[in-house]
Parts: sequence; C-alpha cells; structure tokens
Amino acid sequence: FLKYLEISDPGLLNYTTFLAKVEMCLFHIFKVLNTSGLENVLTLCHGDSKPDNFMFRKIEIDLEDMECEGLEGILIDWQGGFLGSVSNDLMWLLPPFLEANTDNRGLLEFALEYYCTQMHYVLSSFGKS
Repeated sequence: FLKYLEISDPGLLNYTTFLAKVEMCLFHIFKVLNTSGLENVLTLCHGDSKPDNFMFRKIEIDLEDMECEGLEGILIDWQGGFLGSVSNDLMWLLPPFLEANTDNRGLLEFALEYYCTQMHYVLSSFGKS
C-alpha cells in the first residue's frame, strides 16, 4: 500500500518513508496496547494536537543555583477531546513534524526512537512488553 501511495503521489514520499519506519517500532507497541487490557494507559486526548493548537511563552526557570530560560506551552481548542490511547495525539503531530524537518532526518529518527523507548518503559511498568 505504501508503494502504491508513493507511485500515485510522489509528494507523499516523506510520509511513506516515515510510515515504513514506524511499522518497525510502533506497530508492535500498538498491538500490545490493543491486546493487553491496559485500561490504565488511557489518557485525556486532545484529538487535534497540531502545532496550530499550541501556544508558547518563554519562562525563567530557577533551580537552586541554576537559572535558565525555557518554554511553557499550552494546548488550546479542546472541543474534540476524548479518553483514548496515549499515542493518539502523537499521531496528530507527526505530519507537521515530517513536513517541517524534511532536511533533518536524524532529528525525526531520534524523536521516533525516543518515543518508542519511553512507550516501552510505560508498558514495562505495567508488566507488559
């Protein structure tokens, strides 16, 4: 199916390349989530967590002897919110992330690997893998 998409619309190559990599990491995690009965992994999902629905501001962070700047973010426009899978909002963020980072494939692969590792930790904490 991914090959068909690439042939029918070459502009989708960034997406299909990414989806081929996702298949290796995330589909196993989704399968475990769907068959594990881990209702405790459900979370409040936004349902449309694209970058346009985030607002950021710079903040000062004071940690004991260290001061630094950071970003504080809020997610707005919650009319599509629901209780669902912990990965739902991540999937909404992937297409803009892919489009914005087409020249930096290393960042995308790092982000995906980090997400997979963190999800594995969560599943392991429930005795699943």
